[in-house]
Amino acid sequence: MLPLISFINSWQIKKNKIEVDAIVVRTDRIWKEEGYSFFPVLKYEISGEQFEKRYTTGSIKPTYSDGEIVTIFCHKKNYKRILLPNDKTAQFINILFLTLGLLAITIATIVG
Repeated sequence: MLPLISFINSWQIKKNKIEVDAIVVRTDRIWKEEGYSFFPVLKYEISGEQFEKRYTTGSIKPTYSDGEIVTIFCHKKNYKRILLPNDKTAQFINILFLTLGLLAITIATIVG
């Protein structure tokens, strides 16, 4: 269910987006069961208010350099909900789970 929520959240952010430049202030290295994952921490400003947020999708190696400027999408009503438009990992996960969900529904319909 979580990947479906992730897919819906990504779609909602893309639909209700504000495009903003952010700076990568650091990359957090976090241990997961399968090894380390790297999560960029982004700092950005909207309407004079500053935000610092760790991106929720990690990668197996650092994707961004500290100090790098990246474009992000923020939800119009909740500036803390962000999406990196070039995040290939999140796009792959969303497509994978959407495909698996549709496959499960198809099998359940045929068998059921």
